[in-house]
Amino acid sequence: MCGIEFDQSRSLQAPDVLQSQVDFVPVRREHTEKYVQKIAIRRGTLHMIADQRLGEVRMFDIQADPQMQQPLDTLHPQFAEMEELLQAKVWWSQR
Repeated sequence: MCGIEFDQSRSLQAPDVLQSQVDFVPVRREHTEKYVQKIAIRRGTLHMIADQRLGEVRMFDIQADPQMQQPLDTLHPQFAEMEELLQAKVWWSQR
């Protein structure tokens, strides 16, 4: 494209599981530890968020509910699998 060679050894495909961590805890001189309070993973249209401080895990289908207003039931067929991926930190090995 445009005369630029594309490196065929690199892939443009997204990893199977995407993960993110957000932390807004201020860092102070006397309190420098960093706490991760929320972890999220995404596989396909499913998005799971774990609030470690509250002990809550919620999963959404972002195609059907892009605003993430209605969490899916914990009995959803893929809830346990997504939770296992979240806890196993498989996303770390895919970086």
